[in-house]
Amino acid sequence: MSTSKILIRSVGGPWHLPMSVPFASEDALHTLLQQSPELLPWSDAAPVVVARELAVPLTGYADLVFVSAVGEISVVECKLSSNSEMRRHIVGQVFAYASGIAGMNYEQFDLAFSTCTGKPLVEAMAEAVQGEDSVWDGENFRSIVAGNLTAGRMGLLIAVDGITEELKRIVEFINSHTTADLRVMALELSLVKHGDMEILLPAVFGEEGLRIKPPTAKPRVWDEASFFEELTAVCKPETLEAFHRLYGHAAERGAGLSWGPSLMPNVGGRYNIHGKNTTVWNCYVSSDSTAKLDINFNHIVGHDIPPSKLHTFLHTLSGIAGVGEKYSEVEKQHFKKRPPVTLDVYLADKDTVEVVMRAIEDLIAPADSSAMVVG
Repeated sequence: MSTSKILIRSVGGPWHLPMSVPFASEDALHTLLQQSPELLPWSDAAPVVVARELAVPLTGYADLVFVSAVGEISVVECKLSSNSEMRRHIVGQVFAYASGIAGMNYEQFDLAFSTCTGKPLVEAMAEAVQGEDSVWDGENFRSIVAGNLTAGRMGLLIAVDGITEELKRIVEFINSHTTADLRVMALELSLVKHGDMEILLPAVFGEEGLRIKPPTAKPRVWDEASFFEELTAVCKPETLEAFHRLYGHAAERGAGLSWGPSLMPNVGGRYNIHGKNTTVWNCYVSSDSTAKLDINFNHIVGHDIPPSKLHTFLHTLSGIAGVGEKYSEVEKQHFKKRPPVTLDVYLADKDTVEVVMRAIEDLIAPADSSAMVVG
């Protein structure tokens, strides 16, 4: 069996081994990964945000939890080889955190994330993707993260400064006996030094076990043709005709349509509210093959809209048959809710789409500057 090593020399000088340098603490290992997310084995160079010491209900605090721009969740547990827990205990820890996170809904996960970082998850990611060429939509991102939480779909990474043969075997065994929704890998990070230069030697374990798994579903960017193909399959013809009108309203009178990466067929209608383009509604086909329409009250409320105007918007939509009960708690929750309503219910009557469009027109109309605004 051959082994590889790194030899270093100054030009023309003799070759020699660089000096191994231990990490000062597990905290230093945390910081390294937090500042260098490209070290994650499944990193595709997409922007990520990270929460450090994220509180997991009934479990403890996960070392690092990364979320990528396409909604992928990664849980990282770090241990130094000098720590006695580095053997089997670390495997139990990372699974305990994963099971606890999978038991959270989006709102709980978002609260835990914002407690660590000081920013809601969507807001933090919106900042991270600024300047990127690809289209990113916060509502699509939110729906993917929520779906991944529900499915327990995530990557688990055990990061150590020196791996054992036992840990290698455990990682390979887990990957070969679990579904593609769960990825488990180990990352060994060895640090060496040569003069003022530090050299990091990452080694990944568990890739072979991942290769034998069937591929998991990946978010895709939908377009008009692919979206309406899916919508046509699950909607009544009259509902589809009505939605085409709402879709056209956003395209012609609003700020356009948003197509971001999503596991499910999804389109958002964007409108200009007080100078800021906002996704007022999202239409999507959920995992139960039902088309739904969400009015994003939680986004709308943040645009300095007079309370009377916001109340009128909600009241108008609540008058649509079958919708009022769904919206009964929205105002009590300070417009932070976005209840989904089945599209066939929302647009059951051919005239209701006119009600929706008129309500949106009134909402986006310039506000009276003297009116009191929602803080």
